[in-house]
Amino acid sequence: MRFEGRSLTYGELDAAADRVARTLRDLGAGPGTVVAVCAERSLELLPGLLGVLKAGGRVPADRPRVSAGAGGVHAGGRRTGRAAHPAEHPP
Repeated sequence: MRFEGRSLTYGELDAAADRVARTLRDLGAGPGTVVAVCAERSLELLPGLLGVLKAGGRVPADRPRVSAGAGGVHAGGRRTGRAAHPAEHPP
């Protein structure tokens, strides 16, 4: 894969998505869990989305009311886990 002069092999994509999925599962995500992904178009976006799917979660098609506060990600007033920065899951 190539994006803005950077590349990612399918093996690197798979490994990065596995790291994201493992982190999400550690935070309690599982089958049916809605995980909001807020990111600019980048090479790191695809491993994030694929990682959600590998963890069993789903990405909403609309824009849910989600806020990332100190220490966690909140959806509808319920704490769902800690906010993860893309740099924590490099490709």
